[in-house]
Amino acid sequence: MRNLSRIIFINSANIPYSDDIYLDGNVHFIGTQGVGKSTLLRAILFFYNADTQRLGISVEKQNYTDYYFPYSNSYIVYEVATENGAFCILSFKSMNRVCYRFIHSPYRKEFFIDENRVAYSESDRVRAVLDQYGIEYSRIIYTYDEYRNILYGNSTSPEFSRYSLMESKQYQNIPRTIQNVLLNSKLDAEFIKKTIISSLNEDETAIDLNSYKEHLKNFETRLKDIEEFQKRETRKQAREITLLSQQTSKLQGGLVQNCRELVAAFRKAESILPQWKEKQDRTDADKGKLIRRKQELQDESRKRSDKLQEALAVLNNELQKALGKEKDYQNKNIEEIIERSSKKEEWKNRQVGLLEEQRILTSQYMEISTKYKSLIQPWTSNGIRFMKRKSNNWIH
Repeated sequence: MRNLSRIIFINSANIPYSDDIYLDGNVHFIGTQGVGKSTLLRAILFFYNADTQRLGISVEKQNYTDYYFPYSNSYIVYEVATENGAFCILSFKSMNRVCYRFIHSPYRKEFFIDENRVAYSESDRVRAVLDQYGIEYSRIIYTYDEYRNILYGNSTSPEFSRYSLMESKQYQNIPRTIQNVLLNSKLDAEFIKKTIISSLNEDETAIDLNSYKEHLKNFETRLKDIEEFQKRETRKQAREITLLSQQTSKLQGGLVQNCRELVAAFRKAESILPQWKEKQDRTDADKGKLIRRKQELQDESRKRSDKLQEALAVLNNELQKALGKEKDYQNKNIEEIIERSSKKEEWKNRQVGLLEEQRILTSQYMEISTKYKSLIQPWTSNGIRFMKRKSNNWIH
């Protein structure tokens, strides 16, 4: 049996996030006024009847769309249990009205909320995440009538058959019955039964013979078409066509999304183009300054290079002279000269010693010379010199 089993609020009706509201059994709503009992009941009722005008909201209060979907990343996710697993129905606001998308997967938090615990800003971002995880999903359902036809198995498209709660051509009384039950404060068993009976009897089921006449027209042709469809080759082709149709629909959805992203990127680029042009002008001006500075540095480098070349030529000339002198010195046996030159101090010290020795000897000689001069003074008388020798010594 298929039934609504869970509701998830994301940035909806003053609820930042809530994924623990399960409806898969007997549920009692208990709490003081203002805790959100009516908020939850209206969200449940909207799942079944998809009618913002029949939710018991007073005209002076905020309407359903603005109250439950105040932001671009406001979502209500309905999880529906089936005999083959579960699927989700995503409701969100687009073009100031509530839209739907059917998702062939149980609810997973990462489909709608990023790693920073922030809900994705647009439903198209949710679609991109579903593509990333390989989850199948339907196109956006923009009208409430189409949503109700899908939910109650009255859709003409076979791709939506797996998302129905039941199959009923005359389903209009079902949401009306649920509405009458949820919007009445008197909920004893007898009253509920009377409400259901009265709701089911409000409109008589009318049989339109003209529609049956239209269906019976060309019956044999349609019967042949059915027999043709029963053939294995035809059914194989039909499955291939269905698969190609689904792939085409998915590609068309991707194309629409890419077009939207391209338009958004174009508008964004168009809005920031003046800033980039201004930045380009500044960059061009800076580039011109750098080019002029580069030219100046190149000129300075060229001048320095010329000066270095001149200095290098002088050094090469001096080097040639040095090489010539080196050969000349080698011819003059410069090594021996250098060795002799290295002994200059030694010879100088020796010269000083000899001069000092000469001075001492000279001073001694002068003393002896002076002594003997005083002894050998000539005796003179009337200009005649007398000398007497005694004991081989001259005396005066």
